[in-house]
Amino acid sequence: MSKKNRFSFISLLGFRNFYFNNLGLIIADFLLILFSLMFSVFLRFDFTFPKDFFINRFYYFSIYSILIVVSLLAFGDYEEKWEYASFKEYIRFIIVFSVVNLFFGLFFFLAGGELLPRTTIITSFFISLFLLFSNRVILRSLKEFSENTNKIKILLVLNEKNLDYLVNFLQNLNYEIVGLIFDDFKIRGRILKGIPVYYDFNIIKKLPIKEIYIDNEINEEVYQKVINSKTYDIAIKKIENINFNNYIIQNIRVEDLIMREKRNIEVDISNYKDKIYLITGAAGSIGKSIIKELLDLKVFKIIGIDISEEGIHNLILETEYYDNTQKQFVLIDINDINIKEYIKESNVIFHCAAKKHLPLVEENKYMAFKTNILGTLNILENFRLLRKDSKFVFISTDKAVNPTSFMGLTKRIGEILTLYYSIIDSNNSYIVIRFGNVFGSSGSLIPTVIKQINMYNKVKVTDINVRRYFMLPNEAAKLIIFSLINANSSDIVVLDMGESINIYELIKKIINLLNYNKNIPIEIIGLRKGEKLNEELFYNYETIKEKKQYIFIIDHNLEIKENLNKIQDFINFIKNYDVNLSNINDLEKTLWDFIKELESNKGLKNEVIL
Repeated sequence: MSKKNRFSFISLLGFRNFYFNNLGLIIADFLLILFSLMFSVFLRFDFTFPKDFFINRFYYFSIYSILIVVSLLAFGDYEEKWEYASFKEYIRFIIVFSVVNLFFGLFFFLAGGELLPRTTIITSFFISLFLLFSNRVILRSLKEFSENTNKIKILLVLNEKNLDYLVNFLQNLNYEIVGLIFDDFKIRGRILKGIPVYYDFNIIKKLPIKEIYIDNEINEEVYQKVINSKTYDIAIKKIENINFNNYIIQNIRVEDLIMREKRNIEVDISNYKDKIYLITGAAGSIGKSIIKELLDLKVFKIIGIDISEEGIHNLILETEYYDNTQKQFVLIDINDINIKEYIKESNVIFHCAAKKHLPLVEENKYMAFKTNILGTLNILENFRLLRKDSKFVFISTDKAVNPTSFMGLTKRIGEILTLYYSIIDSNNSYIVIRFGNVFGSSGSLIPTVIKQINMYNKVKVTDINVRRYFMLPNEAAKLIIFSLINANSSDIVVLDMGESINIYELIKKIINLLNYNKNIPIEIIGLRKGEKLNEELFYNYETIKEKKQYIFIIDHNLEIKENLNKIQDFINFIKNYDVNLSNINDLEKTLWDFIKELESNKGLKNEVIL
């Protein structure tokens, strides 16, 4: 009950449910005040008084007691949960009780002792104050020493506007909220709905809580403070409002550690709804996410291809109940000549297939070359020959910017090949989309960290200062589809990844979030071959041409037209090169020389030592 409504009769009526929930305290107060009056009379007459005095005055005793209780109710005294009361609430009670007694006591006092003896009014005030005060202290003591373990003690971190709804929601689920923290810190040191309000996150380590519940609408800064302040034995969950005051409770995912502003990505696919989409690398995290977004958008047909038998099998199971889109999932290598059968019927190709795990690629350059370069070239060439008025989208990576690894090198060549075909093929559109890491993909950071903890009880990190860009798979998929619609041929699109994240600090948060003991060691092993401390999303000679929602359309400033013959000679060379395990290192030198020469007037930022 707010202060401005505290005295209103309507507020009292609206407090009906609360009144009945606290009926025991109200009755106890009434009886204690009545007792204090009666006991004061006994004292006044030395424990003797005329026989009919008590009977004649009991009516006034009752009226006086009722007036005091109703006044306390009007002043919000019963709004407090006294089992959680602080010194501040006790002082407030003493003041309110004294003012109320002064007002009504003065009335009875001026009545000249006809209603109640004057000394009785004064004596009963001190007795009743002591009894009611003690009653509230006892309530708190009983709560503290209660052995009732049915309710889970929690801390609630929330936005102020959701206070009433969230407290009622959680209390109805048998949670005991022992503290509140508001994300704006404007409310502090008070009791709201009978619950103490804190602002110092160190309180988390002091409260007897098992879980922390986070309102999904709090700001990112507070969210991160909660994550950083929790101890390893406290679970964190979030509460999300799925529709009007209808909440669901979810476990905090590790992905939530990169929580940033909520992105409302609007994709108008009306002109692309009747298209046929081919997704290579369909069983990978990005390919699968694109497919699920397209299924939600109810496009006409999806063809998903991948070399992984298990991946295709899982994809079929995961998309089984999407009935509004035709689906075809094919087990095939992107270098296979028969892939043209799927290319020729596709209006849009999302080329996601790639060997992407940096250390693995460094040790398996032959397969990376065949997949990332020859496979890309095979799809590009068939697309040019078989399609018109269609779009090819090459999925690239931040490791293609100033590459220092073989994986980054192959992806940069993939970008250049895509831009080359955008010049020589005016019948179709070719787009490059570049972004950083995707949370949760196979072999990526989170699964690797969890596996290391479970298997070895420690975590390995290459360097304490390594930073990486991260994005959620569904977020990346939406922006990829948005880029398809909004970018033009020859464009390079860079997704807005937000700020890069320190991997060492992120791993510490993962250990904490997953309730692992904080003594789990983090071993620094040094940068691996081809690895950089900081990835980049842009070359220093690239400029932003346009920003739409959360994508940057850039001028790549590569002189593709001026180097058509050079690029064509390179294509002929790699197509005819009899690559094998014994000569892949010689070929690698040629690949590095190619991009160096093409960008010689731009300048590569990083020198590569083979």
